Amino acid sequence: MQTLTNGVMRAQAAGLNMNDRVAVATFVTGKAPTGNLGKTPETNLCTARGVATAADSGSNWNGWGRDLNNSRYQPDPGITAAEVPHLKVKWAFGYRASYIYGQPTIVGGRVYVTSSAGRVYSLDAKTGCTHWTFDAEAPVRAAVSVVVIQSDSGRRLATVFGDDSATVYALNADTGKPIWKKRLDQHPDARITGAPVPYDQRLYVPLSSLEELSAAAPGYECW
Repeated sequence: MQTLTNGVMRAQAAGLNMNDRVAVATFVTGKAPTGNLGKTPETNLCTARGVATAADSGSNWNGWGRDLNNSRYQPDPGITAAEVPHLKVKWAFGYRASYIYGQPTIVGGRVYVTSSAGRVYSLDAKTGCTHWTFDAEAPVRAAVSVVVIQSDSGRRLATVFGDDSATVYALNADTGKPIWKKRLDQHPDARITGAPVPYDQRLYVPLSSLEELSAAAPGYECW
């Protein structure tokens, strides 16, 4: 239902009413959708919550690239080439989503990840337990960016990301509670597929579109 309503198939399903979408989802999956899809809480919650930090460390990986230059190189990997053959799995985490696009963001000992189900996770980097989750209104394809927000009330650490409805969110990095959200484009096919980039208390957010799918419909105006 999410894929037909806010996901990658929303352009194809634009002419369907809600009953039609329920019928398609039921036919494809073999069961009728419920009103609580994707909202089931995680079971591997962290027993010790801790505090989210933005510790300056060369091992951090914030957003899509490591820095403002969008570097795809880690100068402080924490391992040597000789150690690579001896690496073993320490923990694994199973997503509720069917596919993943956004890469993990690692800041201050936490791993922030997104999913096609719209659920965003804050995991513990050492154990893989879940500190918090947040359910966006649409699938989230991009990586999370961890930013420091300066305001009259003080300094706050936030996680920012965009979803497939062209909505950008800022969450409290410690708790996952919303600070603010804003839809950047009202076009029904607009979406955000890149990680927001913070600079000097401004947030730069790239916008993308699925309009090429809608344009195939008869009578649709040229781009």
